[in-house]
Amino acid sequence: MRFRSLLLAAFLTLSTGPARADSGASEPPILRRGNGTEVQSLDPHLVSGVPAMRVLRALYEGLVTLDPESLEPRPAVAESWEISPDGRRYTFRLDPEARWSNGDPVTAEDFRESFLRILHPSLAAPYASQLFVLEGAEAYYREETTDPAEVGVRAPERHTLVLTLESPTPYFLSLLVNAAWYPVHRPSVEATGAWLSRQGDWTRPGRLVSNGAFRLAEWKLNEYLRVVRNPHYRAPQRYHLAEIFFFPIENVFTEERAFADGLLDVTSLVSTPRIRDYLEGEGRQALRVEPDLGVYYLLLNTRVPPLDDPRVRRALSLALDRRAVTRDIRRRGEPPARHFTPEGIGGYRPPDRVREDAEEARALLREAGYGPDRPFPRLTYLFNTSETHRPIAETIQALWKERLGIEIELVNKEWKSYLADRRRRDFAIARAGWLGDYLDPDTFLGLWTSGSTHNFSGWSSEAYDEAMARAARLPAGAERNSWLARAEEELLSALPVIPVFFYNRAYLVRPTVRNWPENLLGYTDYSGIRILP
Repeated sequence: MRFRSLLLAAFLTLSTGPARADSGASEPPILRRGNGTEVQSLDPHLVSGVPAMRVLRALYEGLVTLDPESLEPRPAVAESWEISPDGRRYTFRLDPEARWSNGDPVTAEDFRESFLRILHPSLAAPYASQLFVLEGAEAYYREETTDPAEVGVRAPERHTLVLTLESPTPYFLSLLVNAAWYPVHRPSVEATGAWLSRQGDWTRPGRLVSNGAFRLAEWKLNEYLRVVRNPHYRAPQRYHLAEIFFFPIENVFTEERAFADGLLDVTSLVSTPRIRDYLEGEGRQALRVEPDLGVYYLLLNTRVPPLDDPRVRRALSLALDRRAVTRDIRRRGEPPARHFTPEGIGGYRPPDRVREDAEEARALLREAGYGPDRPFPRLTYLFNTSETHRPIAETIQALWKERLGIEIELVNKEWKSYLADRRRRDFAIARAGWLGDYLDPDTFLGLWTSGSTHNFSGWSSEAYDEAMARAARLPAGAERNSWLARAEEELLSALPVIPVFFYNRAYLVRPTVRNWPENLLGYTDYSGIRILP
């Protein structure tokens, strides 16, 4: 009730907007979006979660954007680009009208400095490895060289940016929509701290300078975040919305009540028990259930005994009942995961290797030396607050107790603490999920290379790295897909991660919200959205 009171008070007291989205034609077009959890940061180089990405897409703009229907790359800050015949050099021509929210021009040097910032090891950026496609980027990140001139990013002219890749990368343009590739405004960062600091106050209201269609107006932690139109944005005519509110409502039932009361236009989720009610009742016009390019999985810390033994990891996977999770808990038609990469990305067919067999699981634990004379140690299972994470954890806990006779302790933490523990590898088992950033298998398989800054499992494999490296040097096609499949075979044999199911996305959208984008990536382009009176 406390959150709902705060939510209502925000709408009634702020002079910037009305309490309801549909209360009058003369009101400014304001979108009120449920955002799941509080964002971890507004520094685009330090975030990895979906809630922050939703906000950053309003505040920042990269070189390219995606068409909300086809997901094809389209010009953004870059008006145009040329690709060299060998596919390794991209020359971007920047829009000379691009401006920061303080009126400063956006230049190629802003992008060059920002790319070097996220690659600097002292920043410890979670998405730094996404830039390893640039020539010399990984060597710079690993301090094998300290010369930024050896990284494949140059700004020869004020509005010309040249990026040179290690090898041809078929999905490179789609990579550029991720927040890791957003520029940050160096003068405003350094006005409150060091360029490479993780702790600067430059992301606060009144200090944050961004280059997107919106700028930060308010941020009341655990209550709401408000963005308003950037008066210096290069193409204001593309946007109908005047403001966007983001509400960090972790409790899905509270979020649904706010939607029912007209206090939200879009939710981040919809509660599992209500999906059928919406489908069969008047709420069916508001319900959206869409395929999502994502996988729910268990992350195993392979540096913690007994999870350093692949036989134990395989036993835990074999003892699951994935269909029970999707049928009894999620209830939205999501397929159990028999591999890590979702089907149907660029002609790639993932190997179907994940099986379930409780008897084989028990045999593997005996082979690993566990039994009456050597009990299996009690392990922790880390998960963040969510409507379904707890029942999924409890189901897995019960399955492993019943089928393997092992005990696990459930540890629930709020989002920021969960992310911090995962980054420090302060866990044995953790629930995890990954939503693809672009339409290529690499967005999933690239997570588990030895150099990936997303590889919190502690696992590495020369065979895996070699297969991924070979795939990276090939154009899209059968040969590349063959090497990707070899890599995934290696991953599913070692099982540092245990796939559970592939996501569907279920949420609510008010009928007065028009042109809400629906696509496989869940990519929100705010430019086309309109609010009807």
